Amino acid sequence: MRWVLVLFVVILMSVSYASTWYGHVFFNGKLMKNWTFYADIKTSSGYYQVDLITNNKGMYNLTTNCSDGDRVHFYWDGIVAENPTEICKQGKVVQLDIAFNTCGDLKCNYGETYKTCPSDCEKTSGFNWYYIIGVLVVIFIIMLIFLRGGEKLV
Repeated sequence: MRWVLVLFVVILMSVSYASTWYGHVFFNGKLMKNWTFYADIKTSSGYYQVDLITNNKGMYNLTTNCSDGDRVHFYWDGIVAENPTEICKQGKVVQLDIAFNTCGDLKCNYGETYKTCPSDCEKTSGFNWYYIIGVLVVIFIIMLIFLRGGEKLV
């Protein structure tokens, strides 16, 4: 009879319980609405991938069976979230905002600009008024020469 109780406890301890995460998803600081990304659930028996979709408010909801200590990795298009690993806690509901950031990958992509990510993007040269002023000065000097009939200006 005692072995039945021990077997029951062992089975109960090995059963996975649902854990739930929810929160907002940000990509390079922008709230991502109606967007799909993935959670990679790594368990003691392997791993599996879950598609996650945000709603029109940028919120996701993930409920999955996992055991205490299992790791959950969030990623999109090969980019790991800034909070890449979350430890599974049985029966818990946890708010976890997920942020993806490509700044620092040495590629100016995914809407990055010099202002938002100077390490990846080159500074674009703004309109340079010095060239316009220089051209106007040259035109003015040429006009003076022609108006004076080519005589010396000095």
